[in-house]
Amino acid sequence: MKKLIFSLYRGIFARKMFYGFNKMLIRLAYRGMGILNYESDKASGEDYLIKQLLSKIIKSKSVIFDVGANVGNFSRTLTEKFPDADIYSFEPHPQNFQKLLALKDKINCVEMALGSKTETAEIFDYSSGEASEHASLIKEVITDIHHSDVHRIEIKVESLDNFVAINQISEIDFLKIDTEGFEIDVLQGAEKSLAAGKIKVILFEFNSMNTVRKVFFREFESVLSEYRLYRLLPKGLLPLENEEIIFKEIFAFQNILAVSRKIGEL
Repeated sequence: MKKLIFSLYRGIFARKMFYGFNKMLIRLAYRGMGILNYESDKASGEDYLIKQLLSKIIKSKSVIFDVGANVGNFSRTLTEKFPDADIYSFEPHPQNFQKLLALKDKINCVEMALGSKTETAEIFDYSSGEASEHASLIKEVITDIHHSDVHRIEIKVESLDNFVAINQISEIDFLKIDTEGFEIDVLQGAEKSLAAGKIKVILFEFNSMNTVRKVFFREFESVLSEYRLYRLLPKGLLPLENEEIIFKEIFAFQNILAVSRKIGEL
């Protein structure tokens, strides 16, 4: 039956005149699959994650890492839902960090990036010099994805493993990573913590910025082999563990949730 349907569709719509129509169908299907839903926290599933899912694991004095906190919008939402949690918000961009400090009475503001190793690096932003949410440690995110000249800022980078060792943090209940294409580096710098099962739940983005790094979804699966991976829907989770490769290697905005196998299903 499937072959017949595919054959009929191809016979009718595999023509240049229907190209725009076929693209629209793909864009609509992506939204239904949890892809390109970036318009709001509700559409992206982040609202559902914080209000419904995380309450099952985050209790009093739980530890949360917000990596790539920007000006603190996500951190602020976390403080409202989990006022007793110990939240570490990491932001290396000096201008954004100054705005993040407005939450310093509720969170631990950390002016650094997390990456695969301890080093001094450059973060790249638009040439205007004004801080943006697109600032990245990957120059091509600004030049190739956003088509702008760059403004360079020197920053400090630390690995997650070193940070938790220095600060004697034994467990992270929730790790959120939004680092504009630098997500895999953050996870590589958490190798020991991941292997020891110290991180319960991880939220990260997979998007077009991974094309400039040539980082495929399979690399995240490899680093997070002890986790179940899901795509975040507006009001649910889509399991990806046994999904076909053509429905995983999609370089477009999507929130991926990794849940440690040790804690079971959310």
